[in-house]
Amino acid sequence: MDQYMECWITNDEIYGKNFTGCLMRGLLTKTKAEYHHVFHMKESVGCWVNTVIDGVVDCIEEIDDRDFEKFGLMWSEKIENIFPEYMICARQGFFSGRPNCLKIVEEVFGNAELWKAMSGYMSCLVRKVLPAIRDC
Repeated sequence: MDQYMECWITNDEIYGKNFTGCLMRGLLTKTKAEYHHVFHMKESVGCWVNTVIDGVVDCIEEIDDRDFEKFGLMWSEKIENIFPEYMICARQGFFSGRPNCLKIVEEVFGNAELWKAMSGYMSCLVRKVLPAIRDC
């Protein structure tokens, strides 16, 4: 909650990419030390995870505003009618064997238009992840 309020105060446009980036960066920074202890990661794995997480946030902040807005609208439209079932699947795992979950995965994550809207983001992630493999 503290991170949400901090980002809300420091960003003019709530729910935009800057707000999202601020929220994710703050939450992930605060949890980095904790997940190393929980998962007992080797140093090289921890390095890779940290680099990828930082890349995920960096790439959100680098997305073109129009692409970010288009993605948000498309995502909302996709899950609007299936939100309760989507949340159940997200909690239990999309591949948990629940019949509707596989359908949701196909419908939401298999949407070419959705991924096309985020092609810049995906390219950015590749640029961030490949060096992490090499450097860690």
